Amino acid sequence: MESENNDHNSLNLKAVDYPVDFDDGPWFEEYEEMNIDSNANQHDTRDVQWDDNIIDEDPPIEASGHIEEMPLELAGSGNDGDSEHEVPFSVLDIHHHRNGKVQPPNPKRLEKSRRQHILHNIKSAKKRTKYRQNHAPKGKQFDGEDEDGAADDEGNATSSDSVTKEDTPSTFKFLKDVPKPTQMAFYKDDAAWTDVLNDAKDEFRLWIHSQVGFQERTEVALQTAWDFVLEAISKYQDDPYNIEPLNERLYNKQAMSILVFEEGATTRGALKTLCRTVTANHLQALLHPECESQPQYIATVKKNVNMLLKKSYFLQGGTDQQGRTRNFGHPLIADVCRQFYYSGKSNCLSILFPEEFKDRLPEPCLALVSACIQNCIHEYRTGFLVGCNFKGSTYGQVFLGMLKLIKQIRQNKYHSDRLTELLQDIATTGRMQSQPCEVDPEDLDLAVVLD
Repeated sequence: MESENNDHNSLNLKAVDYPVDFDDGPWFEEYEEMNIDSNANQHDTRDVQWDDNIIDEDPPIEASGHIEEMPLELAGSGNDGDSEHEVPFSVLDIHHHRNGKVQPPNPKRLEKSRRQHILHNIKSAKKRTKYRQNHAPKGKQFDGEDEDGAADDEGNATSSDSVTKEDTPSTFKFLKDVPKPTQMAFYKDDAAWTDVLNDAKDEFRLWIHSQVGFQERTEVALQTAWDFVLEAISKYQDDPYNIEPLNERLYNKQAMSILVFEEGATTRGALKTLCRTVTANHLQALLHPECESQPQYIATVKKNVNMLLKKSYFLQGGTDQQGRTRNFGHPLIADVCRQFYYSGKSNCLSILFPEEFKDRLPEPCLALVSACIQNCIHEYRTGFLVGCNFKGSTYGQVFLGMLKLIKQIRQNKYHSDRLTELLQDIATTGRMQSQPCEVDPEDLDLAVVLD
């Protein structure tokens, strides 16, 4: 024991009195492991003494053999516990003194690691896709369909085609943001293909509104969409002002056909969004009546909805000066047509195809808007607004029924003339709304006297 004290004196170690007692065993083992020095720092590895509340610690030794004295604020009191101002002992401060404080990671290294991780995930996804293609069950052909049901051609499938909810970890969620060849974002860096596909989408949209209304996704429908793409390619190449060639590596019949075809659902969705708002405004008193109780409110709304839908009463706009019914004459119909087809936006059909919409609104457009209004009214069938999809499987027949009603009107001269006047009035007032600077005052019977 005397020799040990001599060793302590030779090292100038100070005994420290602690304000609290420390437990035996595990705490000291942890502390001892923490004080094992690395080879690079060349710290002294002599034992640390433990005697109840006293800890003697060996300070680090420099290469020259000089003993570095530990700061008093880390080691505690420097007067064998007799100092009036004792400093509490801190293992963390000692650790920081010896090893330095923890520094934040290098942002550049983190970014490099992130990119390497993403690249690894993409390569892994492509390998899984190739494996599934080569090991597909007999009788089934793996076509690289993604969760949205959009399939890409082999060789053009993106990294997210094979990603499913069952076999994909959360680290692959970012792959959903990778554009596919069936999305316009995939071609955002190629101005030539962007122009071609936008032109094809506009033509397909006109075909939907002015002819078919609804079109199921079949091989025939996809071929029709591809025909519009071919026409747009030919139109682009024939224009002498288009000097940028089309990138043949992006040429993908199946993906581009799907991209153009999906424009049909997109444009019907836009019509439904507008129609729901306008319908609620025009039929406010019928769809949102003032009632004293909720049961009375529900019963009143149901009654009004049945009245509007029975025999397509919502199509009627009262009577004219002759006392005859104004078919398709409800102000709601004309308002939706003007706001959708003559909005004045750069992508509205009356701006893109002025010849088709200049004189009067095409009859299929009137039929499609009428079918959409019926869909919006039908959403209140339970007394409250409950969403109802505007899709071809349900409202394709309604659209065809509206066209037949228009044909019946055309067989009656008087009502046929009134319908023609209605379509012309929608076009005239719509052009006033979208292009006020090009309106001829004489068309509106306006004049001034310059005497």
